[in-house]
Amino acid sequence: MSETWPLKAGSNTDDERQGDRTWRILVVDDDNDVHEATDFALRRVQILGRPLELIHVFSAEEALKILRQTPDVVVILLDVVMERPDSGLRLVEELRAEGYREQRIILRTGYPGDAPEKQVIRDYEIDDYWSKDELTRTRLVTSLTTAIRTVDYVRALKGTRAGLEMVIEGTQYLYQNKSIDIFAEGVLTQLAAILRVSPEGGVCALAELPDQEDDLVVLSGIGRFASHVGKRLMDVEDIDHDLISAGDNNGTAPVISGNKILFSHRSDTGRRLLIYFVHDQVLSPENIVLVEVFATNLAICFDNLALISELAELAFVDQRAGLPNQNAFDRELMHMTRNGSEAAIVAMVAIEDAAQFCVAFGVNYFDRVITAVYDRLRSVVGEGVLVARVGEYTLGLVDSTGTVEVSAIEEIFDETFEVVGSPVVVRGTIGVVRGNPQGRRASDIQRAARLTLLKQKQRAPGGTAEFEPSMADEVQNALQMVGKLREAVRDRKLTFVFQPKICLKTGAVIGSEVLCRWIDEGKSVSPGRFIPVAERAGLSGEITLQCLDVEPQ
Repeated sequence: MSETWPLKAGSNTDDERQGDRTWRILVVDDDNDVHEATDFALRRVQILGRPLELIHVFSAEEALKILRQTPDVVVILLDVVMERPDSGLRLVEELRAEGYREQRIILRTGYPGDAPEKQVIRDYEIDDYWSKDELTRTRLVTSLTTAIRTVDYVRALKGTRAGLEMVIEGTQYLYQNKSIDIFAEGVLTQLAAILRVSPEGGVCALAELPDQEDDLVVLSGIGRFASHVGKRLMDVEDIDHDLISAGDNNGTAPVISGNKILFSHRSDTGRRLLIYFVHDQVLSPENIVLVEVFATNLAICFDNLALISELAELAFVDQRAGLPNQNAFDRELMHMTRNGSEAAIVAMVAIEDAAQFCVAFGVNYFDRVITAVYDRLRSVVGEGVLVARVGEYTLGLVDSTGTVEVSAIEEIFDETFEVVGSPVVVRGTIGVVRGNPQGRRASDIQRAARLTLLKQKQRAPGGTAEFEPSMADEVQNALQMVGKLREAVRDRKLTFVFQPKICLKTGAVIGSEVLCRWIDEGKSVSPGRFIPVAERAGLSGEITLQCLDVEPQ
């Protein structure tokens, strides 16, 4: 049989919260008089500001059952001789074997000769030993105070250790996030988990090179601030703006005011991170230490994330125009080929007359031109489609859904662009590759798009072409022809024939037309093929000079 005896008149041991405000003492003895005396001695006693709650049992078996049901017992007052002469000692061994190591055990015996103090202290994991005849009220309270203080200290250490483990885990979780937005969401949830509190509300705000509070923008929010994401922090109501101002002058140390926690940090890159957290409990000294440790780790995380963001910007953003660059295009193209898109569109858009823009108005002016084209193209293709600067005068587009209309890309050049306050006519040449990218390398798709753009620029600048497999052979043949043609011009292997021009009225020869002929490896190459190649390769001038040196035959 077991029963609970409250120490304070009118106290209710059925209250589920009583264990949070009392020290639970398990009294194990088969003598009812001992129970009554213990209850009388400890009535109205408070230790470390909390009253005692005695739980009385009369056998070792009942004690083990109670401990399994009530694991928050702090001290066990244990008799040695009960059902057996060594029942108490057997119970000590069984309790420690089952993992009950937090509880302090004070052994009380009426037969010290059967359980010598020196031997018991040496062989059993107990914390104090008393003969019942010697254990006065003062000694009992003193022994309990020492035991309870030890348990309280051990629990504080365990709580701090668990909290530090959560700080480490939370920091590792935050380190995994390479996005500022995801990082901001994680900070608030991790802080609530570490402190084991229910958040009434919290915000995580960020500003680039901030000069004042109104530069801060809410990145994430929980509780009553969840609906304020995207707003300026100064526009958020029901927030302690005085505390926020004070936090900016507190360095990296967190500011704790009542149920509010504030953390403000400025990175070396100039960004400011601000965490404002409101909870529903009073923080213990241990929790305040955890907040300080978490704030230190949070500052390191944020600095690293800011550095990663800056490196990502350097790696994937064109530094002159601020547009996604070739690296961003390559990454998106690789993701598209790996994610199993069934249909996709990859396009290259070259700005015509770009070199003339640069020569006439400067490189900075052309950067504004290509930015204007980029902005209009982005507005047409919508979200989820990457547009990047993939060359000095070229934009690239990756649409993994295959829904972008090529005609929409063409139409962006129908109207003039506003550049530095003046309208500018811009033409674009477009090369398009469409189809299923599965099983194809990203480099092959990009090469096909550039080939298509090149063919269209050669054929008719300002138009649009879609990739055909034959284009690759045509470009390769053209490149081979350029090399051979250069050798032929250098070695003067081109021949020229004169075609006379005759006056129809008189029949007299009044002039002649010089025709260029090329024999390559014993075969005649059509002028319709090699003359356009010579013009694009810049060989037409040399060919003309050689023509002038030829004497008519």
